[in-house]
Parts: sequence; C-alpha cells; structure tokens
Amino acid sequence: MTEIEDLKSELRDIKSQLALLLSSTQKQVSKYSFYQWLDEWLELYKKPKVKELTFRDIKSAINNHIKPYIEDVNLNSLTSIEIDKCINNIVSSRMKKFVYHIFNNSLTKAYRLKFISEDVMLNVDSVKHKYKVGRALTLKEQNQLLKITKGSKYENVYKLYLLTGCRRSELFNIKWSDVDYKHKIVHIPGTKTDFAVRDIPLFPQLKELLKEIPPKGEYILNFSFNCIKCHFKRLKMKYKLTYSIHSLRHTFATRCLEQGISMKVVQKWLGHSRLDTTANIYTHVLTEFEKKEVEKFKMAL
Repeated sequence: MTEIEDLKSELRDIKSQLALLLSSTQKQVSKYSFYQWLDEWLELYKKPKVKELTFRDIKSAINNHIKPYIEDVNLNSLTSIEIDKCINNIVSSRMKKFVYHIFNNSLTKAYRLKFISEDVMLNVDSVKHKYKVGRALTLKEQNQLLKITKGSKYENVYKLYLLTGCRRSELFNIKWSDVDYKHKIVHIPGTKTDFAVRDIPLFPQLKELLKEIPPKGEYILNFSFNCIKCHFKRLKMKYKLTYSIHSLRHTFATRCLEQGISMKVVQKWLGHSRLDTTANIYTHVLTEFEKKEVEKFKMAL
C-alpha cells in the first residue's frame, strides 16, 4: 500500500512539473530583445516628445544604470525581480526614480502594443524620492563668492546665474540672438518643460554685464557646463562652501522676493509651470522678510 502511495506521489510531482514546463513554453517569444526595445522606444516614442537634454539624460541612464545590470534577454522573458534588483543597485534616490520611470514607460508601452504578454511593472516596487528644498546664499556668502571668483575665467558665469535665475544647464544654451536689446528681454531656451522656455527682463545690471563679455561664437558662453562644474567643485573644497550651483538660482528668486517683486512674476521668470511650486519653495523667504517688515508697521490711533 505504501509503495502505491509513493508512486501516486511521484506521479503528482511529475504532473506538476509538466504543467509548469508547459506554462513556461506557452509564453510567447517577443519580436524584440530587451535592448532592441529600449532603443526603439527611445527613438520612436521619447525623442520626438522631449527636449534634447532630457533625451540625453534618458539615454545616459539606460547605458549606465540599466544595460550593465540586465542582460539582453528576450523582452518577454524579463522579470519583475530583475527590474527590482537593477533599480536597487542605484544609490541616488533621484536616479532610482528616474530609472523606474524609464522601465515603467517603456514596458507599459510594450505591453499595450502586445510585444509582451504581461504587464511586468505591476509587481515592481514604486520608487519615492523626497526633493530637497534648496537654499539661497546669504548676502555675506554672495559677496564672498563674487570676491573669490573675481578675475577668474568664470567670474561672469556666476554673475549671470545670479542675474538670470537660470537652471544650471540653461545658461549655456543662451545665444547672443536671444538677447533683445530693443524690447529689453532675454529669451531663455529652457530645457526642462515647455514652461521653462521663457523671457526675462534685460535688467540694467545684466545689460552691463553682457557688454563686458566678448562674443566668441553663437552662444554667450563658449564652454560647457562641465567646466563650471569642475571649477565650482574646486572652490567648494578650497573655501568649504556649503551651497551648490543651483543655490544661485534660489538666490536670484530670494533677492527678487526680498525687494517686493510678486510671487507670480518670480514664477514666470523662473519658468515654473505652477505658482504653488514657487510658493512651496519660497514661502519661508516671505516669512523671514515679513518678520523684518513688521517693525515698519505703525498706525496712528
């Protein structure tokens, strides 16, 4: 009796293994490999819709954070656990979220086009990134920066950041033809969103600064952001600076608000798509400014 039961148990195991094998072989073979689909998705569905800088960032993330950790398997063989492991290899939470969105957008599109038989992203853990609110330079820090960069090759770059509120890479995309002296505006060919493309006033100080920069080509700055990035890194180490290049954008906005320029106008100059984005970042500036203004209030009673 025991021998019969053992045979039945073995038969059940064989049937179970056969069912598992059958289900795996029934899974369709996609017409794409994983790498082929990423490349096609990038060229066909992203390149026409995003700005050049965003396109380069996506391509760089794929080459540096995805392909080195996932083999070029058939697209339909890619598993959720492989994607989770790949994302978990990334240290920066910002980059983790960026890569998660690349996986999600590309594989969801593949599923909708029926290139894969299941939506593999349903079982991938979503990624959260807490954005840090930057800070502006104090007047003392601002004066120090201008002092230690005076006479250097990059002196005017730091001044341009302070006088335009540009994002780090935006400054290097401004052409001389973007400066409209007649209408007193500077066109900022923003790189982040459609709202990032904007016009800012040609402030008197900005106008004078531009006169000091000798034209050496189509663009106002004839070197790349990496040059200023390396220069600022050396300054940070030498002078123990506690802020970033992006802080200069915050400094521009803060000086605007301190001088009574409305939040709505600052939003436009910064290229924020929503007013609450500007308000969430700079409410603390108004709070500090208002504390100082309280002392000016008097009422004859």
